[in-house]
Amino acid sequence: MTTKEKLSERWKNNRISEAMLLVYVSKGLINDADFKEITGKESCLDPEAKLAKAKHSKISESKTALSEYLASHPLQWTDGKYYSVTSEKQALLTSNLSLYQLAVSNGQSFTLKWNTTGDECTVWKYDDLAALALAIGTYVQPFVSRQQELELDIKACTTMEELDAVEINYDPVLKQYLETAGLKEVAE
Repeated sequence: MTTKEKLSERWKNNRISEAMLLVYVSKGLINDADFKEITGKESCLDPEAKLAKAKHSKISESKTALSEYLASHPLQWTDGKYYSVTSEKQALLTSNLSLYQLAVSNGQSFTLKWNTTGDECTVWKYDDLAALALAIGTYVQPFVSRQQELELDIKACTTMEELDAVEINYDPVLKQYLETAGLKEVAE
């Protein structure tokens, strides 16, 4: 069964919306004639609109791919243990350090705790946890830069062919980091 046939079947059974079918058109999985045959309507997507939608989708894909890549590539710290570098964990770590500083400046105590990937939290000294936070930031920054470069490359595309040629791959960034760091500090 072709993609068009599958989508036609889903349309007949009210299992796909017109908006979702337009996504298939914008990604080039079906064409305008297929859309019209399935829905009985014109897609009203000119080539520029299709390209704009496809660019938006590819930018989202690059962000999702970065998030997934970072989730699967934790940082190995000087203690030999692995630490998550997701944006959520970075925000929690920064918040934890900020709360500690706020408590200390107000004459209160605050126990700093953090955990390795998949383990329970343990007590940390401020300087050690701050060093970990800086190491995570240093590790993540090139990946974020690469995503931003990809986004600019995607936005610069003037054809679907150019857009399709943009490869979303963060492995070269990891390789460069490991070469620059001089150590294999990351779970591969």
